[in-house]
Amino acid sequence: MVIVRTSKAEASEKLSAQLKSLLSCVPHFAIFSDHSGSIDGITIHDALEDIGNDARRNYKELQEYQIMLADAEHKPDVGKTKDLDKWKFLPMIYKAHKMNTSARWYFFIESDTSLSWTNVLQWIHRLDYRIPYYSGSPIFIDSVQTAQRGSGIMLSQGALRRFAKSYDELYTKKWEDRVGKECCGDLALARAMGDSHVEFYPSWPLMQSEQPNSLDYTKKHWCTPAVSWHHTTGETMDALWDAQAKWTAKHGWETPFLYRDAFETFVTPYMQATKDKWDNLSQDTKIIAPQGRQQQLKDEVERSKKHEDDKSEKNEAEQVKSMPEAPQFHDPPTARSLFPNREDEKPKEIDWDKLAETFKDAADSPERCQKSCEDIEDCLQWRYKALGDGECHLGKVLRLGRKTTAKDEPWTSGWLVKRIEKVTEGWACKDVNWKFYQ
Repeated sequence: MVIVRTSKAEASEKLSAQLKSLLSCVPHFAIFSDHSGSIDGITIHDALEDIGNDARRNYKELQEYQIMLADAEHKPDVGKTKDLDKWKFLPMIYKAHKMNTSARWYFFIESDTSLSWTNVLQWIHRLDYRIPYYSGSPIFIDSVQTAQRGSGIMLSQGALRRFAKSYDELYTKKWEDRVGKECCGDLALARAMGDSHVEFYPSWPLMQSEQPNSLDYTKKHWCTPAVSWHHTTGETMDALWDAQAKWTAKHGWETPFLYRDAFETFVTPYMQATKDKWDNLSQDTKIIAPQGRQQQLKDEVERSKKHEDDKSEKNEAEQVKSMPEAPQFHDPPTARSLFPNREDEKPKEIDWDKLAETFKDAADSPERCQKSCEDIEDCLQWRYKALGDGECHLGKVLRLGRKTTAKDEPWTSGWLVKRIEKVTEGWACKDVNWKFYQ
């Protein structure tokens, strides 16, 4: 069963892509919000309707909920509905279980969470639903390890049976008041699962909070199935759904869609040596040009030009005085002497913590930034920002990034495509990594 959490402020805008993709395929699902209603004929359930009167009186954020109850036409403030989110978690999970107690697995997601349905099915078929699994991408809040809500939260039937029993005993007496004092719903859930004697199983990177263009693609999770993505726009969600529909049509429902496959689908076609107005999120080191560097470079160009002009005038004067000599023939320069830093030469293995000391001119220009990356053995991509006196950012992990707009900082980016091809060839997937605790 898939459960989507939303709000009245965002439901009409953000649920459309879910309804066209994931929810059009999932046989059992429910949508919970801070109001009751419907969208495209599908019921939206009110997760807050059973909150006690004491909580409604004592906690200011619940006033917005009271206004929505009193006025069906009220258009709630987005910020205020976000403050209601933490109150939805525990009753939503309890209600979802009561709706469908025979479900073996429950996935709780947000309206901008994208789930790979083929990977979900392959993953849960490897697990025993009777074991109390509480799983997701781990984060620590107040020193408590919790499942990050945006990446999705997976709960087994075994876990929800324990949770439901504890909910009946503890929600009114303990949990509801504690929710009011917590920062967020995922922390409230983690504490409630602890009270219910349900252990947390971190499932990163199966479930994670990046998008295909912002994920750092590394060997560590190259061969791991991509179960969830977060902060996906409607366009990205459609693209993910379309890619996996094509995948299952070609490979069937027993071959998982890996991060390797996401990279080949969403990143490889867009990599190139230089890409203007693009930020590829290279961030393993940053080299900043010293203040006044661009003026210094201009002065050096002017001095060099003046020197060449003076030298040319002197040569012309000497040629007038001298008799022509027999021509001298020399061997032509080799490609290596003309281009001493060709790709076929092995780059240097360099300490990344000292790159700024080694490549002092890397931030002079996009070309110098690119050249510095080429000279570093494990550098795979770079980006350059011309603001100030220049910044060069180098990366040894793979990211795509995004196109920049007029209001963004003016980045130029690039990838060492041949080197990337060679590196990723070495990451060949002999086995699929389905493990917890990666």
